[in-house]
Amino acid sequence: MNKKEREKQIIKNALKVFNQNGYTKATTSSIAKEAGISEVTLFRYFNSKEEVFVKSIKLIFDTLLNNNEQINQTLSKEEKFKYLLLDKINLILKNKDSVLLLLNESNLISKFQDRSFLEIIEEHFKSHFNMFYFNQKKQEIAIRLIMGSILSFIYLPNSKHIKREDFIHEISNMIFNTLDQGEI
Repeated sequence: MNKKEREKQIIKNALKVFNQNGYTKATTSSIAKEAGISEVTLFRYFNSKEEVFVKSIKLIFDTLLNNNEQINQTLSKEEKFKYLLLDKINLILKNKDSVLLLLNESNLISKFQDRSFLEIIEEHFKSHFNMFYFNQKKQEIAIRLIMGSILSFIYLPNSKHIKREDFIHEISNMIFNTLDQGEI
């Protein structure tokens, strides 16, 4: 394994440890053990637990924000919106432990980032929402609804009464019927 591959392998395993224990309770010893290396080897690649954590956080951001699947341009605005929302909810749920880590360690992360995780996610949604041509006020309302909805899927796992697709259909109708009709 070359140096870059080994570093990636350590970061992925460190992320497991951080997801399970949080930053404070994670140790370089437990990270090394999870990665199948000695602690000495860990310090050949990283100067500190903090550096491993920062690189792990970068991996999470890259996973969550650089998922640029192309949306079929023949879809209606509402269909594109539903597709985008379903894609983001599925991605965040697939990475639920890492998202919870980002939320739980947001104070620590703010030392390494110039913006909070939620600010970065909000900016990400704004860049996607430009295709829907909402005015700024309507866009902010839609983003708050979406971010709250996504957090609800993390903190309130799937309800037996509402399927994810049904929820997306209903919230899309609500947003488009209200925001597009100029009622806000």
